[in-house]
Amino acid sequence: MAKIVQSAYTKSPRTSHSTLNSIWVGINDIGLTYGWRNTGQVDATIMQQYKSLIVSLIANGETQFMLMNVPPIERSPMWTNTTIMSKNIKRHVESKIELLG
Repeated sequence: MAKIVQSAYTKSPRTSHSTLNSIWVGINDIGLTYGWRNTGQVDATIMQQYKSLIVSLIANGETQFMLMNVPPIERSPMWTNTTIMSKNIKRHVESKIELLG
């Protein structure tokens, strides 16, 4: 597999204009710590790492990004039957996204 990938890159060298940098924030990144009593510091650290990654990529000449997330967590099957919990999760996720600003 490595040889196949390497040959593709050799034929078409990667440039910042031909590369889309994709960063995925998955449901487990937030959902696994949702039940903890105090995740403020952990969440702030995680979001700062995401921000640092983007800044580093830009500093190295990358220009195209796609930040991906899961569909609204409060709509996922695990949370649909718990209205209060769904609202709390939505607020929790939105507060973490604000940390990227």
